[in-house]
Amino acid sequence: MLQLVKADLSGILTLFADYRPQLDRDSLALDIRKLERQGDRDFFFLARREKSCLFPVGEVYLAESYANLCWTAYLGLPGPHVDALYLHVSRNVHGHPFGIVTALDYAASARDAERFAARTQRDAAPHVRQVVKCCRTHTQLGSTLDMIHFFRKINY
Repeated sequence: MLQLVKADLSGILTLFADYRPQLDRDSLALDIRKLERQGDRDFFFLARREKSCLFPVGEVYLAESYANLCWTAYLGLPGPHVDALYLHVSRNVHGHPFGIVTALDYAASARDAERFAARTQRDAAPHVRQVVKCCRTHTQLGSTLDMIHFFRKINY
């Protein structure tokens, strides 16, 4: 997992879209607005083909929730690469969220969400804390240039 700290999260998602020309700009704009409203601080971002989705991490670990179903939908399916990012909002400067971006292994993340999905947020909370801690600490730190190389490397 590659991590970028103190990043402009809206800018990173916009940069991500530059390397995914098939990505629907309206779908991405909706995700960026959701990120800027910042109801939660930890998010998973998913992109496949033209569609992108942004979900609070806790919702991904709720069994049968929309976020869980979307996050695990492409598990084991052949086809285009699925991009997954973890985003942590640490501060907001003039409406722009800044924080941590971690590139995830989609298959491992989706299997984890499928295996540890809980019926209630209270039941899911301990595992969600563990996942967030792992996404923040068990990573390789990189620069914006490293993230660009990562986006290029996994381009369709």
